[in-house]
Amino acid sequence: MSKKSIVSGSIGYFITNLINRIFGFLFVVLATRLIGADGYGLVALGLTVRGLINNFGMFGLTFSSQKLLSGEFNNEKKNFLGAMSIINTGIAVLAFLVFYFGSEYIAVHLFNKPEFIPVLKIIAVSIIFSLPLSLSRSLLKAQKKVKLNFYTLVLESAFKVVALTLVFVLENKVMAVTSSILLSTFISFVLALFIIFKENYYPKYENITINLKYIISIGSQFLIVGLGYYFASQTDRLMLGRMSTSEALGMYAVAAALAQIIGTLHSSMVSIFMPTVSELHKKGNVEEIEETYYFANIVVASINIVVFLMFMIFGKQILDILFDLSGTKIYIVFLLLSLKYLIGTFVGPTGALLNMTGNHKVEFYNTLFMITFNILLNYFLIKYYGLYGAVFATLIAAISQNLIQLVEIYKIYNIFVLKSIHLYYFLSMVVISFILFNFNIINMNIIYKVIYFVIVSLLIFIIFWFKNKVIGKNEVSKFYDMVKTNIKKWK
Repeated sequence: MSKKSIVSGSIGYFITNLINRIFGFLFVVLATRLIGADGYGLVALGLTVRGLINNFGMFGLTFSSQKLLSGEFNNEKKNFLGAMSIINTGIAVLAFLVFYFGSEYIAVHLFNKPEFIPVLKIIAVSIIFSLPLSLSRSLLKAQKKVKLNFYTLVLESAFKVVALTLVFVLENKVMAVTSSILLSTFISFVLALFIIFKENYYPKYENITINLKYIISIGSQFLIVGLGYYFASQTDRLMLGRMSTSEALGMYAVAAALAQIIGTLHSSMVSIFMPTVSELHKKGNVEEIEETYYFANIVVASINIVVFLMFMIFGKQILDILFDLSGTKIYIVFLLLSLKYLIGTFVGPTGALLNMTGNHKVEFYNTLFMITFNILLNYFLIKYYGLYGAVFATLIAAISQNLIQLVEIYKIYNIFVLKSIHLYYFLSMVVISFILFNFNIINMNIIYKVIYFVIVSLLIFIIFWFKNKVIGKNEVSKFYDMVKTNIKKWK
């Protein structure tokens, strides 16, 4: 049952995330070409600051909403949503005041970039809409309303691309690009409000004092974890923004935007994995939790390794064609960031498993360690190695986090995440990479590259087919049929 739930929900989220990423990626491509790497560096820094505020402003509700708002949306859940909306709105208003009126101090004293002031002011206004929008999306995810969540995400990312026409109206192109983000957030916010009330998901405010205390007690347990996840993942950008140039930050952000494609399927699986595992945990069904985890892990890892190989072989051409950014430096940055996401998909949704099965305190301590470790790594490596330092710090921190979680999953659930198929994949990657670089295939004619990519992709498929013990040969065909069926249903 959980496999069907994972596949059915994940297909919808995958389609949503894929289309959203396409528009988001198109925005990065167009924005980078319009304002250059240094200009996009300022925009990326503004988005990072907004993302940090969004994670804090959600007050752990991204996770707790999966526990408190899933299932039948009765009066109790409406009252929970009411308490969540009060917290969410309060933090949004406070954040706007701090970042709008404190923009000069923050831009000059924290990031050493006076040119960041007008960008930060626009970002501050967008926070008023982005925080309630995030809460609405968490509610729709908890209720497994895949299509409705799809509408809000895609409208925002699509309108952001359309709003780039502001560059032909406003003289300051960086301000025009930033304004397009504000407009798209507002439009999506209005749509989300319409959906919430149309679906009768409006909040109630009965027993508000009791509910506020309860939501704060629950949310605070997830707050550091959720905030820490984001901060740990964005430490590199924040510290590059302070310690390096806007151009270096822009190059890093561009490479990261492309590398994140590997995380699309993973995040889609996690979105439906969390409420599914939470329900299984309530029933005490440990065996099915383990089966569901393996299922999600192997499917995602098998697909993403092929995507990573495509990045290795065609990465230079992709960066040059899309962003007009060529050279060995950004290619290496791109590959290392892609490797970071690939490692995460290989290990699987460990953090989601810990959070959804009552072990969020373990993740709390993990996050505290990772934040401290990540800051120290980035500080010393960026100081001496600049852009490369940020990339290596991010990669080392990601590997460390995954190793820690591997041990914890084994100790707590007696589940050893890595199986024999992971070893075969690792050895294949080593051999494929050795041949690629040692025989200089990376600089050969495009035809030879395509032939090599087809050969190595077939190798991965053969390993998946014959060595995968989680999804047997018969189940592969069943899985394929299930995917086709659910895509038709989703349409």
